Amino acid sequence: MEIREQKGNILYVNGEYRGDSALGKLMHDFKCINADDMNFELMANRTPTLATPVTTLV
Repeated sequence: MEIREQKGNILYVNGEYRGDSALGKLMHDFKCINADDMNFELMANRTPTLATPVTTLV
């Protein structure tokens, strides 16, 4: 077993969380594939290039 020194922080988040907080809205955006339904403009702007269905890539 190899143990490595950690040089940063790891944050685990429940991806099922939905709420009115910024975190809840971000979790919504991570699961959303329709840019018009997203809360954060940065995520919405990148969705067309990142959320391409796998079937169209083959």
